[in-house]
Amino acid sequence: KPFSFEVLAARLRAMGRRNLPPVNPNVLEIADLSLDAETHEVRRAGKPVVLTPTEFVLLEHLMRRAGRVASRDDLIDAIWGAADKDVESNALDVFIFQLRSKLEANAARRLIQTVRGFGYAIREAEE
Repeated sequence: KPFSFEVLAARLRAMGRRNLPPVNPNVLEIADLSLDAETHEVRRAGKPVVLTPTEFVLLEHLMRRAGRVASRDDLIDAIWGAADKDVESNALDVFIFQLRSKLEANAARRLIQTVRGFGYAIREAEE
């Protein structure tokens, strides 16, 4: 469509004046849980949570798909790679258990939810 450069410039100036918070795609947040992909820091309710590298990859994968279900195969591929098919069937369950233990030790809300027969999801829990 034809457009006027003056109108385009005016709209760009107006957008520049808006006070929008800076967006950092490396910091993921759900409820009181935050994950910084650059510094590998995880915090729950402002307190640091120490995770193993595998737990961190698992949590990041779930948080990047917040609100959506991640299948078991998708999670296994993300953690151990598509080429490694010799992963024990309960290895993922063990890591989910460890991750839940660390994240939900003193928290009132559970964030990691099991979707029976399919996989796992991370969501804000209903009050």
